[in-house]
Amino acid sequence: MHQETGVPQGSVLSVTLFALKIDEIATTIPNEPNFHSSLFVDDLQVSYMGYDLNIIKYKLQLCLNNIVKWANNNSYRFSQSKTKAVHFTKIPGLHIQPNLYINNQMLNYADSIKFLGLIWDSKLTWKSHIKTLKTNCNKSINLIRSITAQKWGADTDTIMLHYRALIRSKLDYGCIVYSSACPTTLKTLDVIANDIIRIATGAFRTTPTATLNILADEMPLSLRRSKLSLQYYFKIRSFINNPAHPHVTDLSNLRLFSNKNMPVPFSIRIYQLMNELQIFRRGIKPTFSYTIHDISIPTYAIEPPDVNTELAI
Repeated sequence: MHQETGVPQGSVLSVTLFALKIDEIATTIPNEPNFHSSLFVDDLQVSYMGYDLNIIKYKLQLCLNNIVKWANNNSYRFSQSKTKAVHFTKIPGLHIQPNLYINNQMLNYADSIKFLGLIWDSKLTWKSHIKTLKTNCNKSINLIRSITAQKWGADTDTIMLHYRALIRSKLDYGCIVYSSACPTTLKTLDVIANDIIRIATGAFRTTPTATLNILADEMPLSLRRSKLSLQYYFKIRSFINNPAHPHVTDLSNLRLFSNKNMPVPFSIRIYQLMNELQIFRRGIKPTFSYTIHDISIPTYAIEPPDVNTELAI
C-alpha cells in the first residue's frame, strides 16, 4: 500500500515525526499580547483576552482561518465534535457569544471542556473537575476495599501504597492549577483521603483527621498541594527560558486580586503562601551549560574527568 501523507501507525518514529510537523501550527497564531496558546502533541488551545466581544470575535476568527489554511495545506483535519468554544468570564450579566467557524461550520459553545486532563469551566470554579475527580477516586476506593477485611487482607503499608499509586496520583495531577478553587470545594477531596486512612488503620469514624494523618504518616491534601506548588515554583524559576516563567513570577496584578473575590493566579497564590510560611524571596541561580568548541553542552551531559590517584598517599 502506497502512503502519500502521514506516518505509519505503530512506527518507532511516528510520534516524533508527528510532533515535529504539528509544531509548525504555532506559527499561524498571531504574536500579540492578548493571544495565548498551548500545544501538547495534537491538543491545541487558542484564546484571546479582551473587553469587546466584537474585537474578540474578529481576532479569533482570523486566527482560526490561518489554522484551517495551514491544516488544509498539510493534510490535517480537525475533529468537529471535539473542538469547542468556551467563554471565560467573571462579569455578571448576559453575554451574546460570538459565532466562530471552522471549515464553514459553526463551533458549539460549552460551559466546560476537558483539556490535558483538567476540566475547565467558564467561571474557573473547578467544581466540575473536582466532582469528576472525586467520582473516579471513589471507584479506586471500592477496589481497595475488596482487598481488606477485619480478620484478613492487606496491612496498613500495603493499603497506603495502593492509595498513593491509584488515588493520590490522580489528586496530585494538576493540583497546582485547580487549587485556586474555593476552600469549601477543595475540602470535598479530603473525604477521599480520610476514608482510605480509616480503612488502612482500622480507626473509628470519630477519630480526628489530624490523628489519622499521624497514624498513616500521610500529609493532608491541603499541605501537599502547597508543597507541590512550591516545588513547581522554584523549579520554574531556575529555568528562565521556560514559557511558564513569566507567568509564574508575575506580580503586576497583586493589588488587583487582593481586593476582589475571584480566582487568584498561581504567581500571587505562591507569593501569599511564601509570606504565610515566612519564606523570603531569594535569588535562584538559573541553569547553565558549558560551551566547548562553540557547542553548548548541559552539565549532566559532561563526562567526568579521569583522575590519576597513583601518587596519592
